[in-house]
Amino acid sequence: MASLLLFRFILFCTRLSNFIKSKSPFVIEALMVTLCFSVIVSKYLLLT
Repeated sequence: MASLLLFRFILFCTRLSNFIKSKSPFVIEALMVTLCFSVIVSKYLLLT
């Protein structure tokens, strides 16, 4: 269950980063990817 939610969240972040990459500079895209990964790590730590 938790891994499925994590996978969906990663998929969402990937789509979000692709959208931002097409609309915004690389810096903003890199910041959003970093933010997504930090949220993923924190959620994983909370679930375990």
